[in-house]
Amino acid sequence: MGIKSISEVLKKYYIEEVIIRGKKVQVFVFTSLDSISDESLKAMLSLMPLERKIKASRYKRKRDKKLCIISYMLFILAMEKGFNIYGPYDFLFNENGKPFLKYFPELYFNISHCKIGVTCAIAKEKIGVDIQDMIPFNIRLAESICSENELRLINNSIDKDLELTKIWTIKESYFKMLGTGLIEPLGNLDICELDNFYQKINLKEKYVLSVAI
Repeated sequence: MGIKSISEVLKKYYIEEVIIRGKKVQVFVFTSLDSISDESLKAMLSLMPLERKIKASRYKRKRDKKLCIISYMLFILAMEKGFNIYGPYDFLFNENGKPFLKYFPELYFNISHCKIGVTCAIAKEKIGVDIQDMIPFNIRLAESICSENELRLINNSIDKDLELTKIWTIKESYFKMLGTGLIEPLGNLDICELDNFYQKINLKEKYVLSVAI
């Protein structure tokens, strides 16, 4: 199974090219998880490096294993279609565990998945991406992660679930871009003061995707 076969298996994936503060970002998204057969999943697993196979095998839930495998396949597509770089891929990790390409340190990628689907964003700048199904509004959760401005946005919204999810994905993508992991208290970061992100809201499939660069 090569690039053509991966493209055929993930044929419902799509690419968005966006410009954030003058910087180009390519975002690959796949949400048709149920279209992937067990046979295709097994074939994709055979293409993965040993450490990724081990990681996938540790998942007890079938959907989590599927997300792990598809995440890597979408990464391969992104590297080949976006950067014209073909594997095998060697990775290094920063002190917080964020991976980067050993032989292409000037190129950046970030992966995210949720129960709805998988995304991989690539750019020539540090980047973070987060995809998230809708988070049910909970006042205690909101107060633990939101600034006062953000809480006002939620309280004034007709869809508190959506507003909370929008805020969360921006923060998640922002800290993934920094490569630090989530830094608490999250309320110290006010998204109203940020201008380095892109956000897509898909109400049909009920997810929010945010990219920070």
